[in-house]
Amino acid sequence: LDMHFHSVASDGKNTREELLEEWQKRGLQFLALTDHNRVSYDFREQAKSYGIESCQSVEISAYNQEHQKWVHILLYAQSISQEVSVILDRVIMSIPDLLSRQIQCLNEYWFSIQEDAFFLYCQQKGKTLKHLTRRDIAEYICLDSYNKNIATLLSGVWNIWEDEFYDIFLKTWSEYAIHIHDYNPTLEQCSIFQEKTQGILSLAHPNVTFRKGWVPEFERWLPYFVES
Repeated sequence: LDMHFHSVASDGKNTREELLEEWQKRGLQFLALTDHNRVSYDFREQAKSYGIESCQSVEISAYNQEHQKWVHILLYAQSISQEVSVILDRVIMSIPDLLSRQIQCLNEYWFSIQEDAFFLYCQQKGKTLKHLTRRDIAEYICLDSYNKNIATLLSGVWNIWEDEFYDIFLKTWSEYAIHIHDYNPTLEQCSIFQEKTQGILSLAHPNVTFRKGWVPEFERWLPYFVES
């Protein structure tokens, strides 16, 4: 059983086929593909061909207006309406605008990032605009010695690398991070999604990446998101 994983359609590293082959080898019986803001409409049929059961599912980038915080919500259902996808498509379409504003913000702190050059670099790596994240900015910045020096001056971290840059400069709580919540569904909208689909909602995690620290890191930041 695996109820939360991603493919290359969002920020995963493997195709659906690669994931299904691996899970088939491990003998998993049920999988729910939860790509970010992309409903897994045809995954159930695809999984069935590998002898694995599934449902329609998605990880939603939601926004809590009352507390001005971002959370990731998982939605599982037998059938998710196209209405949900239309709303989530707005989130995906906002990605270029978000990254553009993020680059502008970093440049105001003496970084030197040419927006066109960044998008061309990502394109040459085979990435489309709707699949980009702020981690791509972190990777691009750390290719340049000048930008790494600026990062060191601002953070005090010597010879900064991609994950460290992301943690310091681009995570939710960073003063250097730009967030656009206008496109994100609210928690109330997610509840409506659940009612209309007769599905199940689950908190995936706060909008925080725990690549280092794991459980202690999660415990450290969780109160910030659930203090109310």
